Amino acid sequence: MKVFAIIVLIVGIGLIYFFLTPYLSPEKYSIRNEYEGTDRFQAVQGQGKSGQGDLKEAKKEEADKTAGEEEDAPFCDFRYIKDKGQKITIPRNAKAIRKEEKAGAPQQGWVWINIWAAWCKPCKKEIPLISNFIKNFDAREGALSLIYLSVDDDERELNKFISDSKIQAGSIFWLTDDETRTYWYRSVGLEYPVTLPVQIFLDSKSKVRCVRIGTVSERDLDSIVKMMQEG
Repeated sequence: MKVFAIIVLIVGIGLIYFFLTPYLSPEKYSIRNEYEGTDRFQAVQGQGKSGQGDLKEAKKEEADKTAGEEEDAPFCDFRYIKDKGQKITIPRNAKAIRKEEKAGAPQQGWVWINIWAAWCKPCKKEIPLISNFIKNFDAREGALSLIYLSVDDDERELNKFISDSKIQAGSIFWLTDDETRTYWYRSVGLEYPVTLPVQIFLDSKSKVRCVRIGTVSERDLDSIVKMMQEG
């Protein structure tokens, strides 16, 4: 009986201590309250829905900033001043897809060489834009001709795409072997293989003035006209 009474007494003292301690030592239990009004506490609390919203907004602002920088980026990856670029022509052993065309034939005015392949999706996507631009190019801006230079390995795939797409504007040539491709790429300052598509612009003297690695978009077309005007 005495043992039971002692146990009850000990349990009772423990419960009293548990409930009264926060009131006897409040400073030990006020840490959360001290931080509730601070930026740090709000930042921690912000990891909920509102915090994710702030993070998304910050990412959006960063994306908008990056997009603006891309819009202001120069059109040419490599730009050569007048008479300083390498003089080049389409290799004479390049195969003409259309029988009436001849590789290495002299061109008048500026020349836009588009290096592409039928297996390259970005290449095929931009072809209608480029062809339409050439077809409607204002002659008052100067003479500009277009050459599609294929680096395909599969001739059947190349011919099928050309037949299906019915490319109207521009000449089409095919560099059939790696040796020719490597040599020709180096003549314009590139190492084979390179990411497709590639845009190369020659002036009226057949000298390289601009090399762009990548596709062109609608907004890039004004940059091309401006480049030609500047001479």
